[in-house]
Amino acid sequence: MQRLMNKVSRVTIWVEPNQKQIVKYTFENVSLDFLPASWLVRVTELRANMTMTEAFPSVWLPKRIDVIGSFVLAPGPFSMSYDIQ
Repeated sequence: MQRLMNKVSRVTIWVEPNQKQIVKYTFENVSLDFLPASWLVRVTELRANMTMTEAFPSVWLPKRIDVIGSFVLAPGPFSMSYDIQ
């Protein structure tokens, strides 16, 4: 499963070069057709972002996390989102 996830995921990382700190992380799935039970649920989109902030000197903490997903079941398409700051 991990090997298959590595083939269909796109990860983008923004780095603050002077402090060698990740400041933003974006995870996107390109295709999840390999998941079992695709006859029951088909995931059409899955994306997660995390933005970091320097809360104190040299201390980085998450500032915002958001997740967006959409999937299709027998009754039709559904979407979900999660956002915390």
